[in-house]
Amino acid sequence: MTPSDLVQAARADGMSALGLADHNLLTGAVEFAAACKAASIRPIIGLEINLNEGPVSLLATSLEGWSNLCRLSSAIALRDDPAAPCSLAVLASYSKDLVALSSQCKYSESRRGKFSFRTCTHTFTALRSNSSCLLFDS
Repeated sequence: MTPSDLVQAARADGMSALGLADHNLLTGAVEFAAACKAASIRPIIGLEINLNEGPVSLLATSLEGWSNLCRLSSAIALRDDPAAPCSLAVLASYSKDLVALSSQCKYSESRRGKFSFRTCTHTFTALRSNSSCLLFDS
């Protein structure tokens, strides 16, 4: 499915905004934004990266945020090992006007009688850079 296909499906469902987050690169972002504009849908552009703490999706909140996604994507692509996790220091240097989302959680199981319970424990970390704050759980 192409970014244009996603936008057309969103339009058919009456959505007013749609997000796309590529992994490490922003290859679909320009096509996605153009298709959203043509369909009068607000584009939410993101980038998924790997940190040592786990994967995180970064969403741009402004034009400066988009610029920082581009810089971060380039910094990752130009490293000796582009597949290696990104450091928090690199992320912090490009974090202005970005929102970070993570769905990683740690599970523990316990048994009570006949039932087994799974508990998800979240720890939230805030990463501050200038006036922006990135939140992600690990």
